[in-house]
Amino acid sequence: MATLSDRVAKSAQPLRVIELITLLAIAGIIVAITLPRCSGPAPTPHNQPPPASAPQDHPN
Repeated sequence: MATLSDRVAKSAQPLRVIELITLLAIAGIIVAITLPRCSGPAPTPHNQPPPASAPQDHPN
């Protein structure tokens, strides 16, 4: 009986690691999808046009 339970414990260990990695990956994807929607469209600096008061590189 001890050998059978040892065998089950050894075979179940890698499965738990794979399950943990999969659950963490799914949770990370869900958080990455839901966080930007909850916080609203956050403008990134490189997508924003420069403000009018900012000095331009080329004079008009």
